[in-house]
Amino acid sequence: MAPTRTLTATLLATGSLVLLAACGGGDETSGQGGDELTYWARGANEAINQQLVDAWNETHDVQIELLAVPDDEYNQKLAAAVQAGTPPDVVTVDVVHVPRLARGGALDPITDQAKELPFFDTLFQSYVDYSTYEGDIYALPENVDASTLYWNKNLFEQAGLDPEKPPRSFAELKEYAEKISALGDDTYGFYFSGQCVGCNDYTFSPLVWASGGDFVSEDGTTATLTDPAVADALRLYRDLWESGAVPDQAETDTGANWVSSFGSGNIGMIGLGAFAISQMSENFPDVDYGVATLPGKDGGESSFTGGDVIAIPSGAEHPDAAWEFVKWSLTDAAQVDVYAKNGKLVARSDLIENEYATENPKVVAHNRALQAGRLPVYHPNSAEIDAPTGPFNSAFQEIVFGGADPESVLPSAEEEFQRLLDQG
Repeated sequence: MAPTRTLTATLLATGSLVLLAACGGGDETSGQGGDELTYWARGANEAINQQLVDAWNETHDVQIELLAVPDDEYNQKLAAAVQAGTPPDVVTVDVVHVPRLARGGALDPITDQAKELPFFDTLFQSYVDYSTYEGDIYALPENVDASTLYWNKNLFEQAGLDPEKPPRSFAELKEYAEKISALGDDTYGFYFSGQCVGCNDYTFSPLVWASGGDFVSEDGTTATLTDPAVADALRLYRDLWESGAVPDQAETDTGANWVSSFGSGNIGMIGLGAFAISQMSENFPDVDYGVATLPGKDGGESSFTGGDVIAIPSGAEHPDAAWEFVKWSLTDAAQVDVYAKNGKLVARSDLIENEYATENPKVVAHNRALQAGRLPVYHPNSAEIDAPTGPFNSAFQEIVFGGADPESVLPSAEEEFQRLLDQG
């Protein structure tokens, strides 16, 4: 394990980042390290994780107690627990945090156990790859998600657009947004939360990827903010903002209105993810909407495959019993009868066509996005780079809301990005 000082710094830094036995129930885990395990999950995912724990507890002797920790406290609380030698037995963490957590020694490697799973090859590879550090696997996909474009079918129809055909290029997205905005009555064609770094990473990045570009080289060592695809996507957002197709509140929205803005029924299109399906059905059942992958400038498609992965912290008191829960969480009993049944995506490609998903075209669309998507390139200094004041996010504000020309802003932003990359 890394020294405590390094570990604590590593875990705290993640706070600024912007998100199973054999199929059919598994073996009981009595006698494998105590009668109760502790399981930590992010507060935003408390409901589905409680359902997962309840399903386990009904069929196993070893019981699990869930602690849902507020998202903005999660990394600090985990850091303190690992440092004190009192970590939980199992944790779920945002997948983008895993490389840094592994680098800091906060997680136990599970490589051998993972590769022995009969369904290992069906786990979505992007999550496994991103959870692999220096050759070892440290986490497996658990509550997966994929960013997508939501569009309001009623507003499309009112604007003379085909309600079953979302935009498949930047030109179409801009055209459709302007036509919807022309309806008036506080109706707008597009929305994004301007001050939510995580929201924008999740839904803006795929526009660049689908256009064939990226923010950093594949090996994570070279900044590429001057990639034409980055400028094109920023120019799209700037033009949407300047044309009045985006409401004024978007500029200051920290993410609090991310889903509810679309739920109001007055927004034509927005980038969201599978997490919003249940929120829309529960809180805004009257909005008729469709879901599609996010488009590139001249076609193409992509998605940010986000969500949570499940892992065992270093120093866990009951690692063997914890692994049994990790293993079970990926069986049909958990993935289909808990996740899919509750409108969530599954973590295994062989379970996509399950009885619940096929009944919901919105879930099917997100499963497609999951297969078309990817995760961002990992770079060790992500905390500073991805901070609200980081080079790209500062450029985003200056270009989109300040009206600056991308070609005049991105070169200096790229230099700062590169400086931070070189610091490692």
